[in-house]
Amino acid sequence: MVTYYVASAAHGGSDSNSGTSSGSPWATVAKVNAATLTAGSSVFFNGGDTWTGTALAPTANGTSGSPITFSSYGTGHATIANTAAGNSIYLNGVGGYVISNLILTGPGGATAGAGVWFESTMGTQLAPVTITGCTASNYSVGLLGIADAAGDGFSALTITNNTLTGNVYQGLSVSGPTPTPGTPIYNFPSVTISGNTVYNNLGSTSVTVTSTGYGMFLGNFTGGTVSGNMIYGNGSQNGGTGGGPSGICLGFSTGTVVSGNTVYNQATGTGSAQQDGEGIDLDLECVNCVVEYNIVYGCQAAGLFAFSDDAYWSGNVYRYNMLWGNAQGYAAGAFGEITLFTGGAGQNLASMAIYGNTIVSRDNGTIHPPPILINVAGTLSGCTIRNNVLYAQTGPTIVVDQNWATSALFFQGNCYYGTGTFGLTWNATTYPSLTAWRTATSQEIYSATNVGMQSNPLLVAPATTPAVTNPSNLAPADGLMLGTGSPATAAGLPLNADFGTVIGTQDFFGIALTLPQMIGAAQPSGAPAAAAQRPAVVMGRRTAPRRSVVGNNLQCGDGQRGPANGLPVIIYYSMRMMP
Repeated sequence: MVTYYVASAAHGGSDSNSGTSSGSPWATVAKVNAATLTAGSSVFFNGGDTWTGTALAPTANGTSGSPITFSSYGTGHATIANTAAGNSIYLNGVGGYVISNLILTGPGGATAGAGVWFESTMGTQLAPVTITGCTASNYSVGLLGIADAAGDGFSALTITNNTLTGNVYQGLSVSGPTPTPGTPIYNFPSVTISGNTVYNNLGSTSVTVTSTGYGMFLGNFTGGTVSGNMIYGNGSQNGGTGGGPSGICLGFSTGTVVSGNTVYNQATGTGSAQQDGEGIDLDLECVNCVVEYNIVYGCQAAGLFAFSDDAYWSGNVYRYNMLWGNAQGYAAGAFGEITLFTGGAGQNLASMAIYGNTIVSRDNGTIHPPPILINVAGTLSGCTIRNNVLYAQTGPTIVVDQNWATSALFFQGNCYYGTGTFGLTWNATTYPSLTAWRTATSQEIYSATNVGMQSNPLLVAPATTPAVTNPSNLAPADGLMLGTGSPATAAGLPLNADFGTVIGTQDFFGIALTLPQMIGAAQPSGAPAAAAQRPAVVMGRRTAPRRSVVGNNLQCGDGQRGPANGLPVIIYYSMRMMP
């Protein structure tokens, strides 16, 4: 295990030096590429210096216990720039790396490579890759991970505390091949994506064949967590004509937890087929994934989206999220704050649980998005919507496309309220009261007893934007707490006792849940004042830092199954020629 140092000529760097001390550093990336690195080796670049034009492209493998490290030394971070169509760091068929505290900059544009391109091509799981504390800007993709085929992948990925901005397709993309429907391919068995700031990845008006401007585009995970990320301002220049980006798009994955993210101000772009723009999208063939404790506001389309184009989307959970002011960018009836959508026969959503969310829809002129919108041309089965606050400014609190049986779709124990004319739209009929809707549909009944309420939940400040811009400070979301005297306090159905739902231990703000459980994502504002502390949340499936926010993301390209990297936006082949 050898440690090498690299500095500019102005700071004593020369390729004729030994490179093994900061007093005798090498000078070029080419010298590093020619070196014989071994497991446990480290290469440190002098902070404040810049290397331009040659990609850092090692050929050796590290191991999980002895990774090869690229980082900075001295004062500040070193910069590895690429002025041509290529990558700054290229890990082609190698694993076992830690890349930290580097500034990676590209030339901009849709053919500008990636800040770090890490690709598994060897038909086996490569050793872990960690990327932390880096900035990647002005590339096609800020950080790009690829598994070529079913046997490829990385045994672990850790992507934390990076800043990804000014990229075209995605800030972060990690995915594998598109599976045959019903035959999943999971390339990434252990993934941690947390604490990243992903913003102003705008897309490109000149790229029309696919969608651009995603925050994160993820797929082919087994388990893993996506937590505590800040994602905002993406997608406004997307020119794709078949769909659009979202803040977080996850597909072809099982058991993944998307938790405590903040997403806002995402946009759909300029493409002729203005579509998507969701905050968080569980897309094709997601199974047993959990979306929880996120705050999502200002997205052009749904705050939370569920999409399927086949029969293999099932068992997913949306719980304890706060949604506000999404779905304002389309004509009335296109999206709700939470939207369930499939486009045709055989495209199914099964065994979905939506509970304990606080959802406030806001108007945009004549657009009055509902808190819940369901437009499923295929089949719903075993989907339940329980203990949610559904608060509409104007228009209906729900819009459901057809007369679903309660075995397919069941609303129970929710609080419905509208500041304008109240309504619940079901199978093209708008019912003026909860009582009328319940009588006509058998919704909001449990064990032969009427449940749910049509009542003002007395949120503290529902008209105020929950402008969370720092995941460690949730105070701007306090207005979505239940106020003193709220009828939703301790009014929820006992989900664990009566339905076997594993409800977790804490609410959105990290306050311990008490029984009877509240309706919505947060305890009343008078519940423990210790909420100001907002500790890390420990749920049944993960330990994660508090919140991430997703907002204003336009167009997510749903349903565009691609020939190579699986998920809606496929950049694999279009970027394939870039070394």
